Amino acid sequence: MVPPAGILRSRAVFQWTPRLFFSRSGVVLNLDANLRDAKAAMSKFEGFEGIGKRSKTGKAQYGVVKYILNCYFSKNNTHFTYSAMIEDVNFMKNNPHLSYNEKYQYYMKLPQKLKLHLSTGNLGFRKAARGEYEAAFQTTVKLFDVLKERNLLDKKIDIIMKDFGKGRKAFITAMNGKEGTAIRPLVNRISDATTLKFGGVKAPRPRRL
Repeated sequence: MVPPAGILRSRAVFQWTPRLFFSRSGVVLNLDANLRDAKAAMSKFEGFEGIGKRSKTGKAQYGVVKYILNCYFSKNNTHFTYSAMIEDVNFMKNNPHLSYNEKYQYYMKLPQKLKLHLSTGNLGFRKAARGEYEAAFQTTVKLFDVLKERNLLDKKIDIIMKDFGKGRKAFITAMNGKEGTAIRPLVNRISDATTLKFGGVKAPRPRRL
């Protein structure tokens, strides 16, 4: 079968200009134009002017908005997780294409960066001793000391508590005592995240130590 004359001409063009090629339909396509369109699309959605080039608006600069202290007081242990809620200062400049709702969602759900995790096992308590009052109290005091040493008390703190183990009372006692003198003025909010069960499946068997 003899190909149409249009395809033969496109093949001749293809030999001299590598940026052009013909499709199955015989239409000559320009790779340079396609590449420019791809770069323009990338610059809109990823904040880049082109592949391998940084946008003029500047790179992301993160600043700490506040700290979040998650306290988990189970029957067998006490866990503290201290994280920083961070914000990109140049977010509005780097993402002008986003809608109002997308920008609103970003600031409503700012990312968090883990700074510290501490539990009673880190202080040497083992087995059943991890669920006792004294273990939780000493862990709380250790937490306050580490926060002072690492200079993590420069912003407000949100405290989120969960469950009702013995460590909950120990934490509140340490917070209200002399051990929490440097922490109390920074507390912005205290909330409870304990889950409530209504019906549901059968609970797992009790843990035996």
